[in-house]
Amino acid sequence: METVCVRVESVQQGVNNLISKFEEQQIKTPRKDENLCRPPDTPSCFQGFDEHMEKVKTLVLADGVNVIEITAMGGAGKSTLAAAVCNDNEIRGCFKDRIIYIVVSKSALLLNILKTLWRNIVGEEAPEFTGVEHAYDQLQLQIKENEPILVVLDDIWSNFEVGKLLFEGKQYKTLVTTRAKSVIPKGPRTHNYKLPSLQPQYALSLFCHYAFDKPSIPIGRDKELIEKVQQQCKGLPLALKVIGRSLFGESDPVWERAEKSLSAGESFRDDHKESLLNKLKTSIDVLGDNERECFLDLGAFPQRKTIPAKELLDIWVYVRRMKWSKAEMLLWKFEDHHLLDLKKNPGTAENTDDCMDGYSFSQHGVMRDLALYLANQDNKTQCRRLFMPTMENDFPPDWETSKAQVVSIHTGAMQDTDWPKMEFPEVEALVLYFTASEYCIPTFLHKMKNLKVLIIHNNDGAKRSKLSGVAGFQELSQLKTLHLEKVTVPEECKVLKSLEKIHMILCEGLGRDKTFDFPELLEFNVDCCIDLEELPAGLCSSIFLKTLSVTHCHRLAKLPDELDKLGSLKEIRLCESLGLETLPSSICSLKKLKLLDISSCIHMKVSRGVRCELNEILQTLAQLAFLKRVICDKKHEWLFKRSSRTDLKVQVVKEKEPNLDWLDWGGRN
Repeated sequence: METVCVRVESVQQGVNNLISKFEEQQIKTPRKDENLCRPPDTPSCFQGFDEHMEKVKTLVLADGVNVIEITAMGGAGKSTLAAAVCNDNEIRGCFKDRIIYIVVSKSALLLNILKTLWRNIVGEEAPEFTGVEHAYDQLQLQIKENEPILVVLDDIWSNFEVGKLLFEGKQYKTLVTTRAKSVIPKGPRTHNYKLPSLQPQYALSLFCHYAFDKPSIPIGRDKELIEKVQQQCKGLPLALKVIGRSLFGESDPVWERAEKSLSAGESFRDDHKESLLNKLKTSIDVLGDNERECFLDLGAFPQRKTIPAKELLDIWVYVRRMKWSKAEMLLWKFEDHHLLDLKKNPGTAENTDDCMDGYSFSQHGVMRDLALYLANQDNKTQCRRLFMPTMENDFPPDWETSKAQVVSIHTGAMQDTDWPKMEFPEVEALVLYFTASEYCIPTFLHKMKNLKVLIIHNNDGAKRSKLSGVAGFQELSQLKTLHLEKVTVPEECKVLKSLEKIHMILCEGLGRDKTFDFPELLEFNVDCCIDLEELPAGLCSSIFLKTLSVTHCHRLAKLPDELDKLGSLKEIRLCESLGLETLPSSICSLKKLKLLDISSCIHMKVSRGVRCELNEILQTLAQLAFLKRVICDKKHEWLFKRSSRTDLKVQVVKEKEPNLDWLDWGGRN
């Protein structure tokens, strides 16, 4: 019997074939844009919507109706209704997997949405269209007359050219939701459905669900007071949910102040957003001063986009000076109060609630509007924040000189000459969102001597953007955390002496890079970077590193041999590293290691009764006194279970074929 595990050539070839298969699939498989092909789940509390759902469903299934438009003011439940229609069994049976759900919102680019439709309808990467007209004409040619397809265009704004997203086909249906009175061209095959406010009995039940976790007013509570507060919500589901939850567990005096504040506000009108925001303001009034500041920071991020939770947390920690544990608690509080939606990313192992790497958040458009509205109202904080509500390439004149602390800029393609002369000497957090294949970093960034948090997001479909203008990055002597998404990582980003955390998602340009130099680094997080083959040996000079997370990187085949130099390392996460077959023996010298995640590393094989290096490494790891938790597949479980330790928690993840669900995570197209 063989006494040593030998790397068999055919096995290695199998690994390479598998990786190639997935890379090929990445090209041919439609990229799933944020919430695309996956409508949001229908809320468990759905009172009062059943009747509307049946009516809209009937329209979707009706012959001769191809476009259905749901109109109502923001927060009325249009998206909830659209999601419920998509999740209905009869609808799913009719359209099967051909249900495409796109959140449009304010800053969407028409050509990008057409490319998204192409990828999901045709099933391959979109060609290089010459423009919107060309894309529309080519996509119309791909629509098969009798193929059932349901496309949901959620949150269309009044100035959007929705006509360029409506296609003809006997079984091709489009469901549009909009705050405007109407955005679709009138015609015999179109139908408008005006969603009314909830009926009083349903409104009270929904309100009580969030205010008391009960379907009705509890015995012993002031019924008249509670009904007055609920009635001020005017049957608007978002107001019922947010205001109700903000008063959960509060005493009658707090309810009385809320009722007085709500009564002083304007009544809702279909075309008056400010009256709704003033009502929702009461849900923020119950927050403490620092919590309110943290809520206003939400305005830095686009609405209805999926954002890694750590980006917001880093702003709270480095700018608001919060402890990490308190920042996490506040994030969960905001989730509980429905000020944002916090969700676990696809592919994240169950019960990993101790790691915010596995979570992302999004915010309803109205809640972001509320953050921007309150920030503009507050004279004390207004000058400390500069946020672009929508994508623009023109900057307000008052931005030229500012004492802002947090700045968020959302543009299209930018060249060096496109940036105005601006200075932000006091900025501590800068958020750059853009939609372009090439993007020049603003020159004023190099003068931000106090910059601690830098977030750079590319929203240009499936492409990685090439960054320029990064020559002055080394001058950012105070930069503590860097978040990069869907870009080719420049060399200048790989040598930052003050950096404590780096997060790279869907990036390229890593390969076999050796130039990494982060002497102060505490966290190294890489996700979905397909060209990462080997972690740079230079990473082992980051002697303070506590977290090493490299997940969904299919080409990763090797960890540094000198891993033992990372004596402070507490967490290693290697989920879905398809090319990884073993671990370096030096990992056994990490005396502070608390968590090891090797789940879905399908070619990291062990065998009972066969002596091999990986067996011995894992068995030695199981004896490390500091190791408290292991996340692994069933095939690895026995190696850890046989340990004499009783305090080692082994979490077994169901082994499955790796998939591309992570492309959907992070929202990213």
